[in-house]
Amino acid sequence: MLILIFIAIPDFITVITSDGSILAGNSAFEKQFGFNDVTYQKKINISTIFPDIQHDFYDHTEDFDELATDAKTRFQSRVPVRVSVRPLNITVENDDDDSSFVVIARNMSDKNKLLENLQLQEAHMKNVLKYAEFDAQFNKNKKFREGFLQFCKTSRTEESVLFLNEIRKYKTSSVEKRVTMQHMIYETFIRIGTKSQLNISLDLSKQVEIRLLKSLGDVELFHEIEEFVKSMIVVDSYPRYLRHIGDSSL
Repeated sequence: MLILIFIAIPDFITVITSDGSILAGNSAFEKQFGFNDVTYQKKINISTIFPDIQHDFYDHTEDFDELATDAKTRFQSRVPVRVSVRPLNITVENDDDDSSFVVIARNMSDKNKLLENLQLQEAHMKNVLKYAEFDAQFNKNKKFREGFLQFCKTSRTEESVLFLNEIRKYKTSSVEKRVTMQHMIYETFIRIGTKSQLNISLDLSKQVEIRLLKSLGDVELFHEIEEFVKSMIVVDSYPRYLRHIGDSSL
């Protein structure tokens, strides 16, 4: 599964803005550099991780392709890495500069381990980028959400998109509203036998059912299911949708 592969990749992967502010990272990045939900909100600049890199990522992405440098860990030690930067292909509905980039830093301190995992990493790197692109498109572009939903309806796979739409509303609602919404989301998409039941494992649905009994509007209540649904979309309906809109433009 894509999200499990993304989590397991030993490379340090992070998403940044055009001015270098760190927005998110994978598990390896968070563990090595001490990032969590609180530190992401501080909009720390990527230069704190790669102190020898001074110039702007936005104007010089061509300079960052397997660039050898050091990364500073949370313990102030240095790890040799090779840094690559790739722009995310995101469309937004306004003219604001909303450029984002994926920064991939390969840990070179253990080359043998790197070589053993290289084939798997390279095979899935495109899907990692697609995951980030889909996530950004879905969260920021209403036109994309509407078009993607209509496309999925033609193949009767719209329940995943409807679920993600409800999760967007859930996360931006007040705690009081989330308390009510969490039961609606469970009854509509997760409870076994419901008409719009998501294609998820029994274990995953049971985990949410148990947490539901203890939760009062927890904003991350459906996080695991949300990530799983997105990872499945990225390897199936999202590529088909991109081909569809590409063929439509011919």
